[in-house]
Amino acid sequence: MFSDIFTTLPFACAVSVALFGVFILIKGKGSVMNQLLFGFCVSMFFWMFGTFMMFYHGASDVETAIFWDRFVYIGVILMPPLMHHFSLFFSKIAGQKKILAVNYSIAALFLLFSRSPLFVDGLYVYSWGAHSKAQTLHHVFLLYFFIGTGLFFFNLFRLYSHARTKKKARQVVLVFVAF
Repeated sequence: MFSDIFTTLPFACAVSVALFGVFILIKGKGSVMNQLLFGFCVSMFFWMFGTFMMFYHGASDVETAIFWDRFVYIGVILMPPLMHHFSLFFSKIAGQKKILAVNYSIAALFLLFSRSPLFVDGLYVYSWGAHSKAQTLHHVFLLYFFIGTGLFFFNLFRLYSHARTKKKARQVVLVFVAF
């Protein structure tokens, strides 16, 4: 099961991010920021655990490998709206509520589309494992992913450039590095 770094590393990351998420949730139960960070940790867990399972099954079972790659996308698809939402809360920006709603709505659509052969289908086999073949809707998703996560970075950059104290600027840099 843990015969090489390609299966061990995603599993270790999944366990680490799950523990970190639980710690965050326990540390600040009522905090919206902590709930958003917990949600991000859950999405990272789906990504890393699904990657572990996909690499573990590899080419030995094509259907199972594709199932786990689609499982990965549950987490990956939720990252843009969660990151955007966090940046709004962290930056105290109130003017992007409609954009955030659109971000979550598009993510919900991609969650549905990601189960389809139009998203991923077939398998590339490598010495380290296997990965499903991206299809047309996956390419559209990548565009959404970069725009959706770009909102996060744009909001952080804007906060950094308008930071009134060195402490706030340092906090923004740490959040940027953490994500």
